[in-house]
Amino acid sequence: MSENNKAIVRRLIEEVWNKGNLSLADELFAPNYEHHDSSTPDLGRGPEGEKKRADLYRTAFPDLRLTIEEHHRRGRNSHDPLVLPRYP
Repeated sequence: MSENNKAIVRRLIEEVWNKGNLSLADELFAPNYEHHDSSTPDLGRGPEGEKKRADLYRTAFPDLRLTIEEHHRRGRNSHDPLVLPRYP
């Protein structure tokens, strides 16, 4: 994963999820972004869906703080990063 992509992921975790700066999702997510995780409810596509998802978790767990322990790549030539957040 490039350093630029790592910085974007770090910004997402720190600003949107940890600090609640939900408006940053407008910059980080494409309008047609689709979240693929069956463990979370379908909250729509694009930045608005991600804002709702972050707000849902931040409301349910007000002391939630995500930290990135490692960045991995799935597969040798994959461009799909796997971020391993840790829940304190």
